[in-house]
Amino acid sequence: MTDVRLTPFTRGSNAKIMLDLCDSDDNALPLSGYEIDIFEPHSMLVDQLTVTWEDAAVGRARLRFIWAADMPTGDFMSFRLPSSLGDDVQVTPRIRLVIQ
Repeated sequence: MTDVRLTPFTRGSNAKIMLDLCDSDDNALPLSGYEIDIFEPHSMLVDQLTVTWEDAAVGRARLRFIWAADMPTGDFMSFRLPSSLGDDVQVTPRIRLVIQ
């Protein structure tokens, strides 16, 4: 799997981002009933990210990023998004935040 890099964030900025979760053919993933969470976050992102469904029927999630003064510039802070329904768990590639 290839890592995904999000649009660069300017130091000191908070952000809300819409994410459309798609399959390898770029089709929306119908994820109604699935739970979504932050998975394997970089230690500096543990309390700085939240994710909720905007429209699970088409795999659309809202990610909220809260800036912390000690965050370094670069693109090494990452996380993944798992969605689960019972034993069916789907996990995104690693998503990297780019801070500039």
